[in-house]
Amino acid sequence: MRMPSKIWLFFFMAAALLFGVKLNAQVENKLLCVALVKKDSIVIRWAPSSVPLWQTGIRYGYIVKRYTIAKNGVFLPDGLNNGIILTESPVRTFPEEYFEKLSLIDQRASVVQEAIFGKESIPGPDNADFKSFMKSYEEKEVRLGFALFMCDMSPVIARSAGLLFTDKEVVSGERYAYSIVPAGFPDGLSVEPAVVVVDAGTPTELPPILDVQAVFTSQAVRFRWPLTINKGVYSAYILEKSVDGKTFFPVSDLPLVNFSQNEEQDNFTYTDSLEKNNEKVWYQVKGISPFGETGPPSDVISGKGVPEFSAYTSVDTAWVNEKKQVVIRWRVTEGYSSKLREINVLRSGNYNGPFEPVNKRPLSSGAKTFTDINPGQSNYYQVMLSGEGNLNSYSFPYFVQTEDNTPPAAPAMLSGNVDSSGAVTIIWKENIETDLMGYKVFRSNSEEGEFIASEQGIVSVNIWHDSINLNTLTKKIFYQIVAIDKNYNASEYSSILGLSRPDTITPSPATIKRI
Repeated sequence: MRMPSKIWLFFFMAAALLFGVKLNAQVENKLLCVALVKKDSIVIRWAPSSVPLWQTGIRYGYIVKRYTIAKNGVFLPDGLNNGIILTESPVRTFPEEYFEKLSLIDQRASVVQEAIFGKESIPGPDNADFKSFMKSYEEKEVRLGFALFMCDMSPVIARSAGLLFTDKEVVSGERYAYSIVPAGFPDGLSVEPAVVVVDAGTPTELPPILDVQAVFTSQAVRFRWPLTINKGVYSAYILEKSVDGKTFFPVSDLPLVNFSQNEEQDNFTYTDSLEKNNEKVWYQVKGISPFGETGPPSDVISGKGVPEFSAYTSVDTAWVNEKKQVVIRWRVTEGYSSKLREINVLRSGNYNGPFEPVNKRPLSSGAKTFTDINPGQSNYYQVMLSGEGNLNSYSFPYFVQTEDNTPPAAPAMLSGNVDSSGAVTIIWKENIETDLMGYKVFRSNSEEGEFIASEQGIVSVNIWHDSINLNTLTKKIFYQIVAIDKNYNASEYSSILGLSRPDTITPSPATIKRI
């Protein structure tokens, strides 16, 4: 069952927005991987980052390897040396006949079927001109993006596409490192294995969406919730609505997806319409994971549409001056429906409030700045506009932290190994600080020598890959890790981890000195 060309045209247009295809950018071939821990199994899900890697996986399949690196909290020194291959044969894409049947049950499977088996996916002739090649490649990138999204929505489709594996031979209390790599490579293509570390027997618990904000206006509600903390956890969202506070239903037939091309965007935004003002409605948000599972609902937000007050404001910036006071600056866009009368600045120690006025007297409608002479260490500020008829509008909360000199704890429980090619893998216990930015890795050829920082800068995960020279008489390589928070407070150095270089240098030939 193939999708009509008009439907595919819609997908092309939507995916171009969703994935921001940039054909002039350099292609980076890598696998991305996440894991879902269940009570008696672990599900591994991966995705190729480029069309060549995608086609390589379709052709050769993937190999999944597991390393047992800890048991009951005790790390195994040789754990990374004793991996076992879990796939007797590579994990491959199912045949087209299977997708034909699956599409009758779940129409989303037809998107993946067309992406893999459609005629546009077949390489063009060798003498095709460059313009035709780029057009074909662009279509393949769009198809790859939508195929991966459909795999996020359904584990059955992901397995059918050869991008999911379930490990049922797991032991509670053991920590595993999984690596995924294509079973074969065409000439000129190299890919580093995707790696994910999980603890068996500790089921993955999806978190609720936090800090959901809603602004009720005339016959509309503007929503915002964080994207950064949910990155890698949720691929899409469901916004649910209730008119009685008990029964909720989705506001759209399809999940909500971030269509912004800005990868650095911090928040997801969405606007829902209301039939009438002054009638109370309730909302909650749920996330959809890359395994097609729906997370728990957020806190319920309720409110009523209000008569139009089109004046609104946004905080431009805020900073701490030399007196350790917080200066807030904002912009105001004043509408014609109701005249702006006054401005108040509100503050809270939490994103969700409650917010209390900071200024003793209301500010004039022309005010653009305010100085908080007695801020706390963590401050959330809102600017409230008040118009005639007791109509108000609020800016989104703006966070200002006055000072943070507390460094994170030093990384602990380092372990690693060096293979015969000089590839180094190091893992350590993940820090629990909520404001952690990442880690910095230092290396030295001598335990007493100077440790040099890696050129890769700060890394966000608790695993490190390195490559070292084995043609040297130095028998060991040494590493230390430093944790860094978002205020660039650095922890103490971790304990030194020494790893032995494999002996690959042959002895010199014997010389006869006397007969």
